[in-house]
Formats: sequence, structure tokens, C-alpha cells
Amino acid sequence: MVLDPEKRIPRDREYQTERDSIQAALAQLPDGDRIRTFDAYRARLLALPAAIAAASPARREELCRILVEQVVVNDRNVDEIVWTPPARPFLAEVGAERWWEYPQADSNR
Repeated sequence: MVLDPEKRIPRDREYQTERDSIQAALAQLPDGDRIRTFDAYRARLLALPAAIAAASPARREELCRILVEQVVVNDRNVDEIVWTPPARPFLAEVGAERWWEYPQADSNR
């Protein structure tokens, strides 16, 4: 079977376009080091509630610094909380930047 060169060129271009698109998508995936770093921060963040409950006031301040970069207070009201870069992936969801304004329901009801 002999391929017509005129028909092969568009297929080559299609293939190359699709290949380039896939390679670009793969380049956007995090590398192994970033995934391990993310998992390490995730483990620390998930352990924080228990650590805070058992901590002394000085230790609570240290733990808070893991999550909070800056708190903006105006007339005794919290206007903004700036999360540390490692905490942002976990707390930067819609509404999470102002979580303190939303009372939590009792999960036991």
C-alpha cells in the first residue's frame, strides 16, 4: 500500500498538533518534588486541630504562624487574613478567605 503524500501531510500536522497539546498539558502537571512538598504540608495542616487543642499559648502562636501570614484588623473587626503560601491551597477556596464571618453548624445534629 502506497500512501499519497498529499493525504499524509495533514495527518502529520494533526498528529504534531495533538502531540504538542498533550506535551503542554503534561508540562503543567506538578513534578514529584512539588507533590511531596504538598503532601508534607497537607499532613501538617491536618494534624493542626489536635495540636492546637493540646498546645500551650506560646505553642499556639507558633502553630498559627504556620497558617497565617498577616491579619488585618479594623475597629476590632478582622477585615482580612492572609494565609501563608503552604496553607493557601487548602484555605483559598471560595469564601475561605473570610471563613471567620460564617458561623459553623453543629456537626452532631
